[in-house]
Amino acid sequence: ESTVSTPAKQELENLVVRFRWADGFVVVVEADASANIDHVNFVKGIISALQVYSAVPTDGENIVREEDVLGVCTTRYKYSQKDGVTKITKNKDLSTCSKDKLHLSSSPVLTSLLGPLVEQAFAAKTSYVCQTEITNKNVKSVKCKTIEIEDGDSEKSSKTDKDGSSEEDNDIDFDEKDEEISSKLISIKQTLELTTSSAANVDASAIKSPVRQTLQFVPTASFDKSNEAVSDIVKKIKGLLASKDWDQFAATRFLEVTNELRRMGKADINAFKSNGDIKNLVPMFLNTIYAHDPAAALFNFDSANLKFENPLSVFYLDSPSTELVDQIVQGAKRLTAEQVPDFVGLAATILKKYKARQNNQDADRKIKDFQKSVSKFLTAPTNDDTKVVTAALAAYAQLGLYDSQVKSLAAEKHLEVQYHALNAIRHIDDDYIDDADELNIRTDLQKVLLEKLQNKENKNAVRVWAFEALYTPFIFNSEESNPTLSDDLEKAFSAILDEPLNQVNGYMWSVLKFSALDRLDPLRGLAARLRVHHDNKKQFSEQSTLSSRHVELEIPLRKNYKAVIHLSVVFENDRVAPSFIGAKLAFDGVRRETIRLPWVDGALIIENLDSNVAEYFLRLDPLNKNKNVDDTYKTNTKNSLPSSTKRLQDAYDGVEDDSSSSVHLYVKLFGADIRSRDITDKVQDLLSSNIRTFVRNQILARLQQLSGNNPIFRIPLEIGAASAAANG
Repeated sequence: ESTVSTPAKQELENLVVRFRWADGFVVVVEADASANIDHVNFVKGIISALQVYSAVPTDGENIVREEDVLGVCTTRYKYSQKDGVTKITKNKDLSTCSKDKLHLSSSPVLTSLLGPLVEQAFAAKTSYVCQTEITNKNVKSVKCKTIEIEDGDSEKSSKTDKDGSSEEDNDIDFDEKDEEISSKLISIKQTLELTTSSAANVDASAIKSPVRQTLQFVPTASFDKSNEAVSDIVKKIKGLLASKDWDQFAATRFLEVTNELRRMGKADINAFKSNGDIKNLVPMFLNTIYAHDPAAALFNFDSANLKFENPLSVFYLDSPSTELVDQIVQGAKRLTAEQVPDFVGLAATILKKYKARQNNQDADRKIKDFQKSVSKFLTAPTNDDTKVVTAALAAYAQLGLYDSQVKSLAAEKHLEVQYHALNAIRHIDDDYIDDADELNIRTDLQKVLLEKLQNKENKNAVRVWAFEALYTPFIFNSEESNPTLSDDLEKAFSAILDEPLNQVNGYMWSVLKFSALDRLDPLRGLAARLRVHHDNKKQFSEQSTLSSRHVELEIPLRKNYKAVIHLSVVFENDRVAPSFIGAKLAFDGVRRETIRLPWVDGALIIENLDSNVAEYFLRLDPLNKNKNVDDTYKTNTKNSLPSSTKRLQDAYDGVEDDSSSSVHLYVKLFGADIRSRDITDKVQDLLSSNIRTFVRNQILARLQQLSGNNPIFRIPLEIGAASAAANG
């Protein structure tokens, strides 16, 4: 009897599967890669009937737990020999099958052909019995049927011994005319010759692309590997979505779900990820464990497209697995320019944390392999690929890498490229520099940086960055550097500081002032000498309002604990808007001398943003007083500006906005780049309106965007609150 459509039946009949049957145990199964997976599953069901666990030359009985298409079940084998015929009776008690291993397929092929054999798999009183006859190592017949055990038979069988059970097996009638036999009688229509040394050559040309199989159902078709743990957690999540469960304990229950996910293994997490019942919520729950479980972190990374499902989780990942690192290093070898901005920064963060683990002997080698893949993107940028170059330089800075291209990029015309190139030089790690080249590279960079500082043709921001790079651990090494470098630096600094107060030496003075107070600062001795021997003691009083400064603040929070804030602002000589704004926030809870890693490090790189900045100040007053800004009000306000600001404003009043203006935002969190954005349009919008209007428009635009995605607002807020509380 068959309800299978004719085309499907023909495909099934034409399917060729190779398998090796060694001593009664199926050890290898191969099917063509293009074969219909449902048909392969059906054939596996037939082949599993052949599996007799282990052939014995004498009569006997064997009870085992084995896994095949029916699941992991207790199976009893009865072997008997008579007149040269070996008869093997296989009795599988379906009530013992693991419930997490058996799920019926929705495929019409499997439902019609295999359904009657497994549809009662979880029934307490059902067995699946097969009888195989072998003569001269040839399978003559395989007949299977399902039988239902009556209550009385069940009680009787529980009291019988092995002989009794064997007699019961022998009493089963496999006659095809038997009314009780399954309507889907399994029979072998061809003779399979069994060999002891190799697999039989069954139409080898029919399997062009062999794929090794097991006797399990393929998960995508019918053999679902989800287990009870996954089922339970899905039920909990569904329960939390009921409105009656929303109370003051909802966050706690969400936290329980998160903790259960963290304890799951890789296979269980994969099963949870593919769960269709809560597919819209799965990403949200997985986001809570990506950063806390090395196994879960693997699912956060798509190695095919080199993308991270939840990039922010990468920054909280404490212990990346070797498998994840290998995927990143291998993926970097096929990296394209379009993928660089979204990939290299996150990859560098993972590699850096991988190296921070103890006993990682291969970390340096993997990082150098990553460098080889990324270095090809360190080329002279155009306006279209600037973000590619800056992203690669940021990854270099994060890992402490250096190439000769970095020095070349430090001379680029794009201000943001120079910032990242000089930042990469500031963070060079000598672990990745060959010992033979280290002295030459250090001396060469010292010369380049000193020339940048002294060259007044450079922008003030570039000169300041060069000044800060000169006293980093790799560049200024008193034990290995040229002994005359210190003298040359002191003379160069002294010459710059002796100039009339300007934006560069004003910034340098503010840095030296704070350096003299820090006993661990490498500039402390130099700062003290320069301040003592400087002739013009009135120079500081000459500083104007718009002057480049470096300011360090310490705000006590409680006993022996304080917030440390560093602010840096650099102005150009002919601009109202600063060209660089930097801010660092750290918390010092031990001693002042403790080396602090900034929690947050932000930078704004600004170019050619002038003509509307001074006019923006006109809107600050009416922002609070609700005044109407007309031409008369603008004229009066401009006339009341400070003289230096008014002079610059007058110069730019008749000038249109510079089309090459740009504002770039860079943010680091615990030393890892988390944000790199061109925010020129937003700044222009801010300057063309006022703070209140700009913030309102941004919030409304964001809410409108969210409303289009039909978000569930409260769930992520609850999970965020619970996760934050759990992680301090």
